[in-house]
Amino acid sequence: MFKNLFKKKAAPRDLNSPRQLLTGDILELKPRSILPDDLRGVSLTVKKIQAYQYSDGLYPEFVLETSNGSIITMMCSPEEEEDCLYFSRELKKGEVEKLFNGDELAELWEEGPASLKVNREAIAELSSWLSGNYHQEITSATAYFFTDDQRESGVSSYEDSGEKLQYHECEGSEGQFSLTVEVWEDGSTGFYAQVAVPFSIIAEMWPNAS
Repeated sequence: MFKNLFKKKAAPRDLNSPRQLLTGDILELKPRSILPDDLRGVSLTVKKIQAYQYSDGLYPEFVLETSNGSIITMMCSPEEEEDCLYFSRELKKGEVEKLFNGDELAELWEEGPASLKVNREAIAELSSWLSGNYHQEITSATAYFFTDDQRESGVSSYEDSGEKLQYHECEGSEGQFSLTVEVWEDGSTGFYAQVAVPFSIIAEMWPNAS
């Protein structure tokens, strides 16, 4: 019983970079126009950390929840590159059908790079997440997805432990935007609108009090 009285408390964590975020941590964004409308000045809680293995390395993905329950994800640029955050929002099937031309989308799976025009006026609340045009940069590349944080353990044999997928990547005519299409082995397809912003867009970060 008396041992607990003298037990040292763990030192509080210092958050100096979003790369250090853990589940339960909170980050607050500045109200800047470079962000999508629904991310300006909001606080985000890290609900989960998962990971993707691409040809150039392992990337943690932070699953973030806003105060109204909306879910977005975030990745950080590698440490050797310029500090950049990539926020991603999944587009629902009905949204994809309204925003993109079906024939142009079909070209993503062809040999030549596709060009996509976006009808941003079709869904006003998504317009700040999207470029007016996209050009395909990557076609049917392979990646592996992990449902948990891999930063401590690393990945030694991702072919065996990760879920395999193919992806297409398009860059927006306005440089900060991109579009990723993920195709999973069960045939399901996911569309993700992404926006890139500097680390300086973060106003404050707080470690999980628990």
